[in-house]
Amino acid sequence: MRQPDFMIVGAPRSGSTYLMENLLTHPQVFIPTPKGGHSTGDLHFFDVGRKEGRGNYAKGLDWYLSLYSSVEENQIAGEKTADYLADAEACKLIHEAFGSIKIVALLRDPVTRAYSHFWHERHNLGKYNTFPALLSYGKDVGDAKILSSGLYHDSLQRYQSIFGVQNVHIIIFEDLHQDPAKELQRLCQFLEIDGRYSFPLKNAQINKGTTSKKIELLRHIATSLQEYSPHIYDWCRNSFLADEVRNYFGKQRGTRQYAGESKDASKKVSIPSLKDNEISTLRDFYREDVIKLGSLLGRNMQTCWWHDSK
Repeated sequence: MRQPDFMIVGAPRSGSTYLMENLLTHPQVFIPTPKGGHSTGDLHFFDVGRKEGRGNYAKGLDWYLSLYSSVEENQIAGEKTADYLADAEACKLIHEAFGSIKIVALLRDPVTRAYSHFWHERHNLGKYNTFPALLSYGKDVGDAKILSSGLYHDSLQRYQSIFGVQNVHIIIFEDLHQDPAKELQRLCQFLEIDGRYSFPLKNAQINKGTTSKKIELLRHIATSLQEYSPHIYDWCRNSFLADEVRNYFGKQRGTRQYAGESKDASKKVSIPSLKDNEISTLRDFYREDVIKLGSLLGRNMQTCWWHDSK
């Protein structure tokens, strides 16, 4: 049975979506996108620190490998789950299952990454569903590793130690945004696929979040149906209605703002900007890790990400 040849890990959901939109068009690349899967395309199997990951991991490796049943002989197979980078067990579990496969680590300014992640997860944060409340709390809430996911240094070292430095390819999201053709060509070289392929360079999607009330209402309806009318629940879950709901919330959580213009600029919705004091608080939180990351990469990441830093 075919197994994956590479994994895309790392925190920036918008960046990984941008990468996926292009990589999936390459004829030599196969990445499973199962119907009804996660809204960001993440499979969530080896990240057992999350409820989603634990649930899928319990299905067994045969279930996971079945997702690769349609890989063609001339293709390499991969997977993208952002949370694998920060998950304490994922790195070891991936290596135990597949050996030293290739790892693509996508890193974004941890300050803007944390804010984007917050908008993606805020409906799961209870009383910390405002950014000032989360900053005041100062640590992760439940499975949503909003703050710790941006502590890249130790996570990268763990992957380099287990898979080998030569098997870990690091992409800085800001470099990808500035020169996507160059970064995609570098990625092709790492994956050993045809770098002459002309990528479409599609727009990326930012998670802006959707209202907690709508999500909670639908969850309540689904739970009630499952309890009192299981047959109707099963029918709804497998009908076109479920796809429409997923598509709706996928659109609500996304707004095209990164590489290029929106497909429909008149409908673009922006999340509020980070306040100066919030930026300062987050930079203080990440500064030591960013300095250590810069030493690891041989690059001043403070000036890369925080242009007003020295």
